Amino acid sequence: MEKIVENFVEKVKEKYAGKVTIVLFGSRARGDYWPSSDYDFIIFLEKVEDKINEAYELYKLKKGFSADIIVFSKDELKEKIVEKMLENKVVIYDGLGLFNSDTKGFKP
Repeated sequence: MEKIVENFVEKVKEKYAGKVTIVLFGSRARGDYWPSSDYDFIIFLEKVEDKINEAYELYKLKKGFSADIIVFSKDELKEKIVEKMLENKVVIYDGLGLFNSDTKGFKP
């Protein structure tokens, strides 16, 4: 994983004191990306009061790379749209224990 993306992941973990799950999906997770492809992240939190504000705060942590960031509460994991988004995923960090043995390391 690129160093700037690793830095983002570390900042997210720090912001939520490790109580967060970070998932990469889309072309970078499938492995069929171009060098110019953005990163697509789903950030799962214990509870989400305001998704737009949470996403905004996460975007402020992102520096030097293009990304889409979507925020869900852990309770939304089983919603059909979320399941579809997670068909091709790489679990980067699973501080909420949502994926257990499904965790894979990220290989760009």
